[in-house]
Amino acid sequence: MNPVRILLGMAPWIVFSVIVHDTGPQVATVIAAVLSLGLAIWQRRLLEFTSLAVFVVLAVIAHGGAANAEWVAVWGRTTAAVVLAAVMLLSAATVPFTEAYAKESVPQQYWGSPRFRETNRRISALWGLVVLGMAVSHVVAALVNPDAATAGLTSGHGNLLLNWVIPILLIAQGVKQTQRLAAHAPTADHR
Repeated sequence: MNPVRILLGMAPWIVFSVIVHDTGPQVATVIAAVLSLGLAIWQRRLLEFTSLAVFVVLAVIAHGGAANAEWVAVWGRTTAAVVLAAVMLLSAATVPFTEAYAKESVPQQYWGSPRFRETNRRISALWGLVVLGMAVSHVVAALVNPDAATAGLTSGHGNLLLNWVIPILLIAQGVKQTQRLAAHAPTADHR
């Protein structure tokens, strides 16, 4: 399984986080929603449809007045991460969202195997925990220095650490662990 494909599905979330404070929440949510729509049409996967729903809702909220726009600027990243983490974790308990990505590289004859499902449950849970960790980091950043969160500052009181360094490290660890779990899945002979 190629973790880069999973990150592509997370592109609207990443773009929103990067641009929200430079463009404003109204513009950032619309850009993320349009990107989500394009990915949903192209990929037709759970992450893409989830991001479309989240960013349409956040766009409606952001366009509902100055107070709502400020709320999206401060809490939109956290809200989006919590929803994404919940979807990923729930999928791990039902139909793992990573199965769609794994099916691109695993022969169809193994898709129904217990080992295929178990490996994907683990990888889906891993990504759910990665994104949940990011959400917690964003909450702490907003609580420690709400002015920095509103302004989108990347320094002061740990904002750079909590909103950027920790999430990037978590994503890097998610990629590494996805590769490890996929590599340790049994060969076709043992599925």
